[in-house]
Amino acid sequence: MSSYLRVRGQRAALELLVVEVYRRSTNWQQEYYTVHQTIHLDQFDLELPLDAIYEGVF
Repeated sequence: MSSYLRVRGQRAALELLVVEVYRRSTNWQQEYYTVHQTIHLDQFDLELPLDAIYEGVF
């Protein structure tokens, strides 16, 4: 395994949507991504916009 994602969301007066990315290449340091950002997953050669993850949810 070279990386994994943890998706969290809270809905309150202000919406907080966060994806945590952990990568072996960075010694499993947390990287945080929020709405309107894009995650690049090297092992899949994939650009993943967070807007796409949450599309139609809120």
